Amino acid sequence: MSIFSLFSLGLTPLLIPWSAIRKIEPANQLFIERFRLYLSSSKVKMILSKDILEPAKEFLATQGFEWI
Repeated sequence: MSIFSLFSLGLTPLLIPWSAIRKIEPANQLFIERFRLYLSSSKVKMILSKDILEPAKEFLATQGFEWI
């Protein structure tokens, strides 16, 4: 993950391994399709749009995640 280039001055991208994802569930709001990812640390949750996760759909399906 990385921050929009205008705001990322001096910041490197955050790399999270796919193996750190424990659970994916819908987190839709109004008409925006989003997903909440629970990571291996129980206190860490991320919400990402469907468009961001779409390229990883096949890989996540092989790992047992059915989310679309």
